[in-house]
Amino acid sequence: MSGFEVTPRILRDQVLEQVEEAIVSGDLKPGDRINEVLLAAQMNVSRGTLREALRSFEQAGLLVSKPNRGTYVRVIAPEDTVEVFELMGIVEGRAVRRAIELRGPDLQAVASTHLERMAEVLTDKSSTPRTRQDADLAMHEAICACAGSEFLIDTWRRQKGMVLSVVANVGQPVITQVQAAESHQELVDAIATGDPDEAERVFQKHWRDAAEAITSAMSTAAGRTVS
Repeated sequence: MSGFEVTPRILRDQVLEQVEEAIVSGDLKPGDRINEVLLAAQMNVSRGTLREALRSFEQAGLLVSKPNRGTYVRVIAPEDTVEVFELMGIVEGRAVRRAIELRGPDLQAVASTHLERMAEVLTDKSSTPRTRQDADLAMHEAICACAGSEFLIDTWRRQKGMVLSVVANVGQPVITQVQAAESHQELVDAIATGDPDEAERVFQKHWRDAAEAITSAMSTAAGRTVS
């Protein structure tokens, strides 16, 4: 893995950003053991600062600690992917229903603005896996926030780490397919109907379809490994 360009005074959130980038981009792969000494040296930070960041990722689900063995990038199973994405669909479906029914912030404008930004990033040849993923999740988070429910947005954010873990496990070609602007346009179109039932259904289907594409790719990859 290449070295990190980080100053000695790096803040905790900068360490988090660098580690997350390494996981999402595949520099740190599922099953890789985190070499704290090497990683701290590459980032030019103390092991204590690094460990604080690693604990945050353990809580988020990106990393897993094994007693007397160390910390590893989480390997996620297809069935776990289905559970995580089903939960995201339920939360977002409920959020978009609430946002439409309450007629709060301009949900349509928020969704459309983020979709435009996402389309720009996806077509930008200089974009990275991290910037593409950020644009994707930013759209979903912004829509969820329009519900005005701290419980819903907090639940969504608690699952974000597991979604990133899925991204790390399946690889960019499949994730690029899932991130297609066309599938996200369907979300914007569903909001435009003003029908909470339809919007909730489309959002839940969006996450189910993503889970199906990802788990299918996981199964195919597992078959190649066995053969």
